Amino acid sequence: MAYMKDAKGRRLDTFEVEAKAFTPPMAFSHLPGGLSGKSQYNGVSYNQDSISTGDGKQYAGWYNEAGALIIGKRKLPTGAWSTFDLSGVAGNPLVLPVDNDPHNNVSLIVDAQGYIHVAANMHGDVLRYVRSTNPHDITAWTAPGMTGLNEAQVTYPRWALHPDGTLFFMYRDGASGNGDIYLNRRNVGGAWTQLGMLAAGKATNENPYESRFVISAAGTLAVALTWRPNGGDANTNADVHFIKSTDKGATWKNAAGAAVTIPLVHSNTNAKALATAATNSGIINQFGLDLDVSDHPHIALMLASDAGPDRNIHHLWWNGTAWVNEQVTDLKNGMGITNWTTRPAIVCTAEGRTLIAYSVPRFGSLRGVPRLVDVTGGKSTEVPLVDVDLRDLEITFDGRAMRERNELYFMVSHANADVGNPGAEYWDVNNFSRQWGAIVSVDLSQIGVLLRREARVPRIRTIQTMSVPLTTVTSTTDVALPGSGGLITTPDLRGKQVFARLTGRASTTGGTCLLSVFEVQQGGTSRLFGSIPFTASTTVMRSTPWIPLQYGPTNNTEALLQILGRVSATFTGSVSTAVLELGVMDGPVY
Repeated sequence: MAYMKDAKGRRLDTFEVEAKAFTPPMAFSHLPGGLSGKSQYNGVSYNQDSISTGDGKQYAGWYNEAGALIIGKRKLPTGAWSTFDLSGVAGNPLVLPVDNDPHNNVSLIVDAQGYIHVAANMHGDVLRYVRSTNPHDITAWTAPGMTGLNEAQVTYPRWALHPDGTLFFMYRDGASGNGDIYLNRRNVGGAWTQLGMLAAGKATNENPYESRFVISAAGTLAVALTWRPNGGDANTNADVHFIKSTDKGATWKNAAGAAVTIPLVHSNTNAKALATAATNSGIINQFGLDLDVSDHPHIALMLASDAGPDRNIHHLWWNGTAWVNEQVTDLKNGMGITNWTTRPAIVCTAEGRTLIAYSVPRFGSLRGVPRLVDVTGGKSTEVPLVDVDLRDLEITFDGRAMRERNELYFMVSHANADVGNPGAEYWDVNNFSRQWGAIVSVDLSQIGVLLRREARVPRIRTIQTMSVPLTTVTSTTDVALPGSGGLITTPDLRGKQVFARLTGRASTTGGTCLLSVFEVQQGGTSRLFGSIPFTASTTVMRSTPWIPLQYGPTNNTEALLQILGRVSATFTGSVSTAVLELGVMDGPVY
């Protein structure tokens, strides 16, 4: 029998469906093992980058609970993670374990040939840099050095890759109030050379703080800077300059294209994007920068605004003829450190959107929840990126994936910025010793789905709850509270990331009453975690962050959790309420 067919040879009496691979608008992948949240180094604005993607392979770097720097590798989109501990590199060139200092961040990139470059664990230290011995191999490393010039006091390492494969490395040499910014370059297969000092601060007894260092799809290099005098603090950051280069760092221009003398100095006027007061400008250093499809710069930063004044997020951008300053948030948060936002990141997409990511760790009803704001064309549409309180985590993006794949990849974890004193909302810094981590991805071609709230974002969903009645504590060693029969994980949770959170209110006749969570795995392995201290003056409810279980489901078995309490010798603790929750990560998790 003969059938009528179309120009492609398909029968007209039937229809065929062409199978296409489905790409979710958002995806989520747990990182193996635990991440340290005792400081902010796994999620700070100058991590450039903590994730890097090339040739369909993705690499990530994080500090674990022991302070070791772990490099992870997977094949996109859903490959399993393999890991390597950089503490084991001969001679320990990264001087691990990490100092408990948020400045000692992780910055890495995979270059055009597949070599992985890592600079990490520095706050005014001699350059610490390693490179993979072989392309796309995380198991063998070398410490080749770089240029040997101006590398004695390094902080804020940043990588960026040019479309032609040229690799750039930016860093500060010096200290707060007394630093210079340098830029190094490495041609494909070549040696490192120093292009020179990009911004000078030592000569004038101040420090230029750099924004994110970006390279556009057209190959334009760009950076913005703010300035701090010696002896100052964040409240003395002042003014914003912007410079760009269209010849890979040989010469530099302002936003309008006029030549700028390098090294840039604070007194320069033709590269100034924003003039501010010398104090209380609201600027917090290391803010966000990107270039749009027309190579126009867009800066996201905190500025003092409104009558308060308040420290709000602003969008400072070049419209082709002038700088425009638009206020994005209206937080009514004052200028104090307690209510600061995180330093914002900004992304200009291939489709022409401008997106800002930030959170407010200690203020408002959505505290600690990373948010994404679409500010394209002056509008402001805001949605959560991850519906979990991540405290002080600052969002940074994988620069290569954003430019080359039109995808956002960012690392999420709980982070604690208060290193010496965990602060009123942290209770015990050990609640952050072994936290969780994950990579979240967003397909920018489908960003509208997220902005319309049609996509499920990751969240921790409570699945079991246990509470204990009013009770007293007299033991000086940890014992189960009366009525704390315990929560038992169920077989369906095996292999999943499961969390616990403790909330309570208690007081004591003296000393400290401590409530904690006890976790014991089927077979006997156990630990104590999730501690909250209470004193005689305690009057408010206190809660730990969500803390991942270390045993049980992680090891494909079950675990029992109980609430334990103890009190200082000779005193009595009174527990008015104690609630233990068990939660599981929900949303686009794989």
